[in-house]
Amino acid sequence: MTRKNTIITIVLFVLALLILIVVLSSVFFTVGKISVVWHTDKVKLEDVTNEQVVSSSGLALGTHIFFVDKDDATNSIEKAYPYIKINNIETIFPNTLLIHAQERQAIFALQMETSYYLVDSEFKVLEVVSGEFVSNTTNAIKIEGDFAFDEVAGEFLTASGTLSAFKTLQQSFYENYYEDENEFYVDDMLAFFKSASYTDTKITFETFFGVKVEIYNPSYKQQQKIAMFLLQIESLTETQKTTGTIIIGDYNDKVQGSYTSHVDE
Repeated sequence: MTRKNTIITIVLFVLALLILIVVLSSVFFTVGKISVVWHTDKVKLEDVTNEQVVSSSGLALGTHIFFVDKDDATNSIEKAYPYIKINNIETIFPNTLLIHAQERQAIFALQMETSYYLVDSEFKVLEVVSGEFVSNTTNAIKIEGDFAFDEVAGEFLTASGTLSAFKTLQQSFYENYYEDENEFYVDDMLAFFKSASYTDTKITFETFFGVKVEIYNPSYKQQQKIAMFLLQIESLTETQKTTGTIIIGDYNDKVQGSYTSHVDE
């Protein structure tokens, strides 16, 4: 490379660097608008305004668009409002941020000594409620068991031990009722199951349409057993679904199910 070419290269590099500095410092690329886009209805969050969500994010007008910490903003919002799930924060150049949000929905109410933990399908603690919890077809499935948690609203529970059975329940429900699990709606499970009690030897489910389910030795072949009881329910007549008990257990190391009616047929 000749001396002349070297000088030209240096000059072009300096000019490019100056242009970059100007662009990065330009008001044209500073945040001028922050909006919230909701992808679900707001039920628990009906009193939470978009302005409050933006305020909790820590995002500020005038910040350079390239220096926005989206992960930090997401964490700040979800900590301030446990019922909010941030799908993503989208940059619309040159100066707009769109916060894509949805409302989390409680699916399990986990019994504590004097309260209940309301958790969603990811086992995030949405709320801690005191006193007795009455399950209906829209709020949460009441889970009775020997639970002891230290987490507070906004934190996640580890789905191990007892909780793994209910994580498996979700997955089996997806696989048995929908070809594409993205079609799954929490509302379907809430309308299906009323409550459940858990011990090391048995899970007992109560359904809203009447039939009960007993799954023995629940820690062994969990998914197969839950899939079996869902198949058993599908095989029942409409009358049978309103009463009786489905029993799922192990026979010669094979998962099997049976139905027992509690009325004379």
